[in-house]
Amino acid sequence: MGGNREREGLWVALEFRVSGEFAEMADRSLRSFWCDGFIPTNYMIDDPVPRITGRAWICKGRKQEAWAFTLFLPSPVASCNAIDWSTLLPPENVTKWLEPHTGRHILNMYPSDAIVISA
Repeated sequence: MGGNREREGLWVALEFRVSGEFAEMADRSLRSFWCDGFIPTNYMIDDPVPRITGRAWICKGRKQEAWAFTLFLPSPVASCNAIDWSTLLPPENVTKWLEPHTGRHILNMYPSDAIVISA
């Protein structure tokens, strides 16, 4: 667990998952946004508020902008190799984990706060 391949796979999968979450947002003005990739730069994994930060390429139509992102981890870990990367990708049947701030170009992600979508 925690290998480079798994870590890289998370960022690609998260790109598609974020795009899908935008498409289903209750706020219809957010539904035209989508994600074109992540560039993680800071791994603050042993911090009291463990997180990974960097840039996300967020698009609306053909316009693409770099947004700051924060992916909050459920708990501190000693190293990247100790992260269970699979737990950071919210499944398709959950919501309330993505917090976009369009005016400030910030994307916060809280995978452990996701709630199951009622049928």
